[in-house]
Amino acid sequence: MTSRRNILGLLSLTTLLPFIAKAAEDTCSPTDPIQQRSKEFEPWKNQVRYPLSESNDSTVCRLQESSQSNQTIAFYYYGGSSPRQLRLASIESVFRFTNSPHTYASAYCHLRRENRIFRVDKISLA
Repeated sequence: MTSRRNILGLLSLTTLLPFIAKAAEDTCSPTDPIQQRSKEFEPWKNQVRYPLSESNDSTVCRLQESSQSNQTIAFYYYGGSSPRQLRLASIESVFRFTNSPHTYASAYCHLRRENRIFRVDKISLA
């Protein structure tokens, strides 16, 4: 025999299931801020990159050396969601975009475990 408590529990669960399903849909919807942010950066990611061959900036020179020797480099990054966090990165390239005065470094970030683009003027070598 089913107890009254079990029946009430099942009834409340069946009434909550549509709300739980709706909440799951909402978190994966295109209006999700993370997905929107990703779409905003698509044109930026596809811009032509111009590699730097020479620079007087010591940070740029160290990043280029790290890239050429395939060495991991440690630096503090003053941008992103957690400023002044020590990062270890494998630099792939140092470049500029067409209409930007800034220099960037494309790298695999060992902290985030994914490829990232860092603005060089926000980097302080460790």
